[in-house]
Amino acid sequence: MDENVQWIKPNFEAIPAELKQQPWAVWTAVPRSGKPGKYNKAPRCPSDGRMVGTNKPELFGTFDEARVAYEGGDYTGVGVLLTGNGIIGVDID
Repeated sequence: MDENVQWIKPNFEAIPAELKQQPWAVWTAVPRSGKPGKYNKAPRCPSDGRMVGTNKPELFGTFDEARVAYEGGDYTGVGVLLTGNGIIGVDID
């Protein structure tokens, strides 16, 4: 991974309770082949590290599981899956 990239660390204390109730994942930034400065950030289950897809929210973990996995140091970030229950978001990257 490019050592010059500074990934934003999550502020777990500032996350609203409603968002914490959603499915959560962790991810590791993997450089895209032939695309300098671009990264894949596929979601992974925080309890076992397996890849998960947004079409299977039951394979994601809880907020607490994602936080523990991230704080363990093996992942670049965390992600929340919005499941269509009235919460909306904007992905800015």
